[in-house]
Amino acid sequence: MRKNNISAVIVAYNDHSAVHRCIESLKGQVSTICVVDNSTIEDQFVYNLEEVIYIKNETNIGLDKALNIGVKEVLKRQIDWVLLLDQDSMVDKDMLSNMLNSFDNADDQNIAQIVPLVYDNNTAKYLPSLIYNKFSLEKIDKPQQDTFVDFQITSGSLVRKEIFNKIGFMDETFFIDYIDFDYCFRIKNFKYKILLSKDALLTHSLGKKSNKMGIQFIEHASIRIFYQVRNRLILMKRYGHVFPFFVISETRNLIFKFFKIIILENDKKEKLQNYFRGLLKGLK
Repeated sequence: MRKNNISAVIVAYNDHSAVHRCIESLKGQVSTICVVDNSTIEDQFVYNLEEVIYIKNETNIGLDKALNIGVKEVLKRQIDWVLLLDQDSMVDKDMLSNMLNSFDNADDQNIAQIVPLVYDNNTAKYLPSLIYNKFSLEKIDKPQQDTFVDFQITSGSLVRKEIFNKIGFMDETFFIDYIDFDYCFRIKNFKYKILLSKDALLTHSLGKKSNKMGIQFIEHASIRIFYQVRNRLILMKRYGHVFPFFVISETRNLIFKFFKIIILENDKKEKLQNYFRGLLKGLK
């Protein structure tokens, strides 16, 4: 295992036990781990491992800025790859070796990042990777072979070191949500590729699982609604001319989200306020 070639960046927020579990899953797979802590709780993070670098922010500065701080820190080291992780992700014991094997065996080496299959614990389903064509969208759940895709969530992404110099870091205007879409679209615009490794596995938890009227769904905090709506609109304007179907699919998702709040979610008033606030900001 070429663990000396890889550093991991984990963003923490108010759940240090989850960070500990994430770190445990990484043992023996990476040379260094940088934890960037956005937590607003008093609980102190303690981890007695030499390879763990800990950076505590005074406030929650957002996922985008925290990722950039961590990436810039690990890029000071002699590495080839940076692994990006959320705190509620768990890395399979062979995930990184399988990803690097996929890279070595790929016909096209113009690869910016490698992504794993992502199994969502809340839905008990694989989170599909996406392929955007001009007027269509293809979802890839569990391919039989390694596949080039256009989008996968940030957590679990293994990014080549030099890519950050060529296309930049995460856009710090987003705070949270749709950071991954933006970075994946930028990779595509720069003519690089994203490789989905069929044998690499990451387990993840996307939001809080709720159940109402016999319907199970994922529910996020009220403030997330603002960022989801605003950032959707930003990306629709930014990339819609290149991927028109992205605008079509995200318009549909915006409408669906509105009715989901009204019918299923809690804190309807506050969420609807954030929904319309996000619309106004995004349209501006």
